[in-house]
Amino acid sequence: MFTRARLLMHVMLFVLASSLPAWAAPPKPQPNPIAPNGSGSISGQVFMDFNGDGFPIGENGVANASLKLLAQGTGALIAQTATGPDGFYEFLNLNDGAYLVVLTPPQGTVSTTPNTATVTISFGGQFFGVSFGVAPPGTIMGVVFQDVNLDGMQGPLEPGIGDALVELFEDANSNGQLDASDRLLASTVTASGIGQGSYSFTNVAPGRRILRVTPPGALSSQEPDVLNLVSSEVGGFSANLDVAVLDVSAGPASLSGTIWHDRNGNEFIDPEEPPLPHVQIELYADPNINRQVDAGERLVVTTTANSSGQYALAGLAPGNYALLTLNGTLPASWVPSQDASALGFSLTTGLNRVLNIGYYDPFTVGPLTVGDWKKEVKQQGKPHYTPAEVSQFIAIGQASSLVFPEIVSLEDALLKGAGGDEGHARKEYAALRLNLASNRLLAKTPVNLPDLTTRTTVGEVAKEIEAVLTPPSVQTKKEYDRVRKLAGALNDGKGIGYGLRGTMPLVNALLKGTEVASKLRPGGDNVDLRITDGYLWMWRWSPGSLSSTTNVFDPQLRIKVIAFYDDAVLEARQMLPDGREVSLGMAVPTIWNKDIKATYTFDLWRMSTVAQLVSADLRLYVFNRTGTVTKKEHVKIDSAELIFAY
Repeated sequence: MFTRARLLMHVMLFVLASSLPAWAAPPKPQPNPIAPNGSGSISGQVFMDFNGDGFPIGENGVANASLKLLAQGTGALIAQTATGPDGFYEFLNLNDGAYLVVLTPPQGTVSTTPNTATVTISFGGQFFGVSFGVAPPGTIMGVVFQDVNLDGMQGPLEPGIGDALVELFEDANSNGQLDASDRLLASTVTASGIGQGSYSFTNVAPGRRILRVTPPGALSSQEPDVLNLVSSEVGGFSANLDVAVLDVSAGPASLSGTIWHDRNGNEFIDPEEPPLPHVQIELYADPNINRQVDAGERLVVTTTANSSGQYALAGLAPGNYALLTLNGTLPASWVPSQDASALGFSLTTGLNRVLNIGYYDPFTVGPLTVGDWKKEVKQQGKPHYTPAEVSQFIAIGQASSLVFPEIVSLEDALLKGAGGDEGHARKEYAALRLNLASNRLLAKTPVNLPDLTTRTTVGEVAKEIEAVLTPPSVQTKKEYDRVRKLAGALNDGKGIGYGLRGTMPLVNALLKGTEVASKLRPGGDNVDLRITDGYLWMWRWSPGSLSSTTNVFDPQLRIKVIAFYDDAVLEARQMLPDGREVSLGMAVPTIWNKDIKATYTFDLWRMSTVAQLVSADLRLYVFNRTGTVTKKEHVKIDSAELIFAY
């Protein structure tokens, strides 16, 4: 039975064993390695590498795999063995010398690592972790066709392209780009005549792969496709990939698309997401092909999106470009939902490239805590979602969850738990999955949790948590405690948005001098503010992880209002150090009813540091337009935040 420490040693030495060990002394002359009688040894594991990454972490061993030990140089057989039930093997009593460990892949599998490892034994050394990966093979197939209407799909009048060269490469460094060092695994040409344009690769090992198509004649292919191939235990995999090519004789290139409010940050234009009008766009030449606008690069053309968020640039010469959006018309906190590299691309003659650009506000809503989600699941108090929505979030969260699946469902993890360290970890992780599934936390939102992690986005932290708990089995107290702290920080909204704009959750609020536990924050409890109650005094804002000396720019108070009743209006005021009370503005809805949901921002006065901001004396007042006072005239507030750039 291998311990965790021994398994980690196998993983570390697996890499070392692929070449001559740097720490091993030069081999002593060994005239006769054929009769082993020394103290050296070589051991490792043959593992089922379904994801093709070449590492045995979390993978099962393969029993009865055949291995041979040969003398390097002569190829003489020294010994042979087979793996045990857990996939491990050993060659013992070896003399000093250079050896080859050779694997014969079991029937029905292909290798995901080299089949031969070279090991040099000196001074009776013992080598662990000389391991080999295998997996069920798969198939890649598809059709290379001429994309006449530029929609990326083969239509009935779009012919297949015969005699196109199709090449399959290993993406060795997993960077998603075809580099000179990426090894060519296989190549073929597409069929002509019957099945014109079709191609296939069989007996393909899983892993990161790149497919490149070079069509014949006056045709131009798109950029190489990146494939992440994963085998199943039965049947391997079957990947279907059609490749669209274009006719380069079709004239100059063009670029068009839509700029829209990508509310959930998923990079797709959903039906309820509106366009962003009148955003200015600049297109630059990108001669160094680094997919970004650098100083000194030539501005090719400028345009502005129309009222529907659409833009179009025609008559473009073939070449490499980078696009820049000037989002002065957008709120300062909004960020692009696409990776920045998506705004860099190549244009070929006749290509009409469609590039939609989404922006989202990472502070639209805030996460719910474990207690909040318990209430949501049980539909207690004032739920934010319907039972159907909660069920949908649970299904999404469970489907994407890699942790605890064989132990307990997501709902049970939240409501029941297992007690102790594991129970607390389950609850926080379940709440995190629900926050992600409901878009209360967006994976791309930046975070800063220097005391807990160096990760910089919500999604990266979630992946780190899953890595801690993978495989899903009993963990140590230390690991469960790390899950609880990391997931709990995100569920509490700590560090979210750092580096773009700061968000200061309101810790306490005073109403007519009496402290109330309002916990005003995104997704928190709401407060009714009535005319007869006087003002709501907001104070003791938390600076979070920011230094008190951090500079702030454009500080604002942001209030999320759930409802205006009757003729009520809301005014924000600030107390200055000299004792004056200044008005920051009034929120006046167009109509008054309980269904009003709106966010209002008020610019603050004379704030330049975090220390000044968190000590600000801010007050909210409710008035009415008609001068009459009734019990109904009030405003219901959901959250209050201090926001700023720095």
